[in-house]
Amino acid sequence: MVESYRHIVVERHGDVAFVRLARLRLEEREIYQMFTEVLHLGREGGCPRIAFSLGPKTPECMYSVFLAKLIGLQRRLREAGGALKLCQCTPQVIDILDACSLVEHFDIVADPTTALREWSE
Repeated sequence: MVESYRHIVVERHGDVAFVRLARLRLEEREIYQMFTEVLHLGREGGCPRIAFSLGPKTPECMYSVFLAKLIGLQRRLREAGGALKLCQCTPQVIDILDACSLVEHFDIVADPTTALREWSE
């Protein structure tokens, strides 16, 4: 079965999904839709572990709604026995997470390959 998503691009590796934004700029309504897609992938789509790419270019939607939904996604994946790793974070993304005191809240890794390797250990 081929799944099609409007706001994300997905690469599956067993029960792990590498997710990146289809577009760097999302309006608020699209942020909600995008996170619904990711949550569906994680909970009903058989990929409870998600490596979410926030690079190599900085998304232009890194404001409060996006950050709140990212925290909610992580919580929901954990509740379902899964996990979230952020990867390919640009220096600007790290600065935003740091300014919001969220750097320590997330598991940040270099790239999707590192996330997969860590989950395989």
